[in-house]
Amino acid sequence: MSTGAVFVKSGNAIFATFLGGNTVSELSVSDLFRDLAVFPLLVETAPCLPLTETEGAVRLYESYDLPKDIQQLPVEFIDTPATWNGEYWRRANTRDTLKAWLNQSPENGKTLVVSDQPNSLYQLEVVRQELPTTFSIEMTADKASDEIPVALYLDTMALWLHNLNK
Repeated sequence: MSTGAVFVKSGNAIFATFLGGNTVSELSVSDLFRDLAVFPLLVETAPCLPLTETEGAVRLYESYDLPKDIQQLPVEFIDTPATWNGEYWRRANTRDTLKAWLNQSPENGKTLVVSDQPNSLYQLEVVRQELPTTFSIEMTADKASDEIPVALYLDTMALWLHNLNK
């Protein structure tokens, strides 16, 4: 239940990749599955699976055969865990991750936001709202899969419109 982001700084440019999805943090895994018999089986049969999106991002990054110039750039992984609101785990979102990153006082500069469809407009709006004007923002997003249901497009559009009013 965490959202993560990968930020790579190069000179005055900051390249960011936001990661979304439904995963759980290492701490919450045991809490959520404590009484379920499936948890030991899951750990036993798939011990190498990442428990969080951030852990998955780190493993993916480390597995790439990147050019030496890229390997020498500093990389920072922002892990934004879910929060317990007393009734359920609230999954971190793009805004939460940006705020966590901004709390680390990053240098101003160019920011490339890498997203996907249909999430890019929502994420771009949140980035515009959260980043100071001392950052210039560019967005890139791959096309959506043909298999994405219409309901997901409508949900994402509603989320984008909701965030336009903030």
